[in-house]
Amino acid sequence: MNRGDRSSGQNAVDVVVNLLLWLHFLGLAAGLGGGIALGFVGPKLIAAEGPQLEEMWRFERFFGRVGSAGLGVLIVTGPLMLWLKFGGPSGLTWWFWAKMFFVAVALVGVITHQWAGSRFHRGDRNAVPLMFVSGRAAGASMALAVLCAVLTFN
Repeated sequence: MNRGDRSSGQNAVDVVVNLLLWLHFLGLAAGLGGGIALGFVGPKLIAAEGPQLEEMWRFERFFGRVGSAGLGVLIVTGPLMLWLKFGGPSGLTWWFWAKMFFVAVALVGVITHQWAGSRFHRGDRNAVPLMFVSGRAAGASMALAVLCAVLTFN
């Protein structure tokens, strides 16, 4: 059956799924882009003093929000697409569940990074290693989640 033979209701669902996929890709770009930017800002933030410190905090807050918003978009659009296109996760391979594991690790990494960042902002320099480890864990987990998504849906 070609696309022209489908009912208009099915075409509307296809449009919604395609828009969600587009938003999902934008969320992925924002999440990874914000995380990569934080990887450059973090070392400068730790070394900064005086007026430069406040400037670095502005960058850290901005890129942190961009990354968190991107992850939020992924968490909303992913399940919506899963249910609209596949009717849920049943029938998907174990790659899907590996993807979900890495998404969960990334989420924990982002939350931990933000928590450690707020500790550092209050003057706790002991939070710095946790910021680095959790940020890198989140980034690596997102990259592995994308790999698992390719193996799941292709």
